[in-house]
Amino acid sequence: MIDIVVLTKLVPKNVCTRITEDNTIDRSSKGVINPNDLFAIESALRLKEKNECRITVLSMGAQNSTAMLKKVLALGVDEAVLVSDTVFRGSDTYATAAILKRAIEYLNGFDVIICGNQTADGSTAQVPAELAALMNIDYATNAYSCQVSDGYLSCDCYMKSFIKNEKLTLPCVVSIAKDANVPRLASPEGILASRSKEIRVITNEDLAINQELCGLKGSLTKVEKCVPMANSIKRKEENISLQQYSGILQTLEQDSTKITNKDSNVLAETILMEPNNRKTVMVLCEFVEDNICEESIEVLNQACELAQKLATNLSVITINKYSKTKKDWFSAYGVTRAYPLNVDNMQAASYRSLAEAVLMAAAKEEPQILLMAGTVLGRGVAPYVAAKLKSGLTADCIELDIQVDTGYLIQTRPAFGGQLCAVILAKDSSVQMATTKPNTYGKQYVVKGINTGIVEDYQDLVIQQCEAEKIEKEQIRFNQKVIIGVGKGIGSKEKCEMVKEYCKSKGYGFCITREVVDSGWGNYQYQVGLTGKIIAPDIYIALGISGASEHKVGIQRSKTIIAVNIKEKEAMMREADYYIVEDVNRFLEQFIAV
Repeated sequence: MIDIVVLTKLVPKNVCTRITEDNTIDRSSKGVINPNDLFAIESALRLKEKNECRITVLSMGAQNSTAMLKKVLALGVDEAVLVSDTVFRGSDTYATAAILKRAIEYLNGFDVIICGNQTADGSTAQVPAELAALMNIDYATNAYSCQVSDGYLSCDCYMKSFIKNEKLTLPCVVSIAKDANVPRLASPEGILASRSKEIRVITNEDLAINQELCGLKGSLTKVEKCVPMANSIKRKEENISLQQYSGILQTLEQDSTKITNKDSNVLAETILMEPNNRKTVMVLCEFVEDNICEESIEVLNQACELAQKLATNLSVITINKYSKTKKDWFSAYGVTRAYPLNVDNMQAASYRSLAEAVLMAAAKEEPQILLMAGTVLGRGVAPYVAAKLKSGLTADCIELDIQVDTGYLIQTRPAFGGQLCAVILAKDSSVQMATTKPNTYGKQYVVKGINTGIVEDYQDLVIQQCEAEKIEKEQIRFNQKVIIGVGKGIGSKEKCEMVKEYCKSKGYGFCITREVVDSGWGNYQYQVGLTGKIIAPDIYIALGISGASEHKVGIQRSKTIIAVNIKEKEAMMREADYYIVEDVNRFLEQFIAV
């Protein structure tokens, strides 16, 4: 018998919900099951169809979660358990993982813990790996298929340009990628059977967790304040006609091509640093085979600015092949020490094995700040490392700064559906950690005065490599000068494809909103916004996009925005430099269908 625990969560039906006085989400309103958890439940049910399994769904939340759990029981799981107590309210991801660990132990163990990749309210994707770290077990994230045999869980995981097969020793934790399967609907028989099943409720009276380790008291991160999401560029908000569109677009494109330096919008600054003995700002540099990722270069520039403010230096975790030939390259970022790992392909490395190697390098360096890019790999490794270090971790930061009087890392990330920014501190952490949202930092530095030293302590450390297959998938880029975005107002999947093909023919970029993804009209890889990519084109053309806060987070760095919508009062029209009040179908007929 294989015991499976599936973690689920009740999330607000509207992500733009109210917040409480302590800057946490008000969960008193009606909620729904976290959409990504449905993929986790389906994965568990498919394992049960092929193996002798017992499935327990475990949810931590308020008493109003019971209705959601009743619906989950109707899908065919064996038991539903709610962990609920007022002392748990306000827990960050670390405190949540610690409470769930104790609850699972209270339920007499497990073989496999299955989670959704991330929740719709927090979108941090941290709890699965943190839970694995606290339980000291194998884990994998972003999995799209799972099989159990001979004491192992084998799962295929999407990485950058690769699919790797993680072979996890039971017990283990795995998080399931969005759209990994098609979640089933409850059958009439399942609905009838669920009516006779009780929801088991566990409180802290059962778990006996020290209240100082729960809720806000036990959290390693604290939201200091929430501030409105500021628009980075003042928009013109000029109403134009369809007839004016072509001329304005032509002028904008001509102005864009006059800029010959592709990095002209990046502030390149040369600075002088001196080596010192202060604790460094450390960066995990991510690689695809032998090439450092652009996202990590962006993090290095951010780290360079932080190091200046702290009057300290940088250190990096890298790979053998790169560090031997690129010492001067690292020196130009102010890196005093590089820790090369003996790994052939970082994308194929076992999550836990790579995370343990990062921990060893961090233990040697003892940095005051540790940063990683908010990529699939970074978001998979960082939570495990943070939980082991008992350090606060903030995901997908769009701004990092230093508090002058204390030296604390000020971490700012979008929250509450992108309507607000949460300003977060991790005061009680030995190492302050963050992952950064790619394509949100626009500065570039060149450092003089530093000579990078190579720390060779870990040359012989074996990092487990998984079987991996390079995938020749469509290259989705968002670095074009012109990008066209499509919203639900486009009307159909076919019209989305029409715009996509038009963009290919013109050399434009193409993106979609979360609503379009949720409707099944487009691939998640094209999504731009809070839970997707951040873009910064010269020209962004928004077709049939309402302008939800979630999407605006991803496009606010666009130099010029043109919006087309039949509804003049939509938020997107107020965020545009030029807006056209017209049926999107007429725009398609005149400019794209031809």
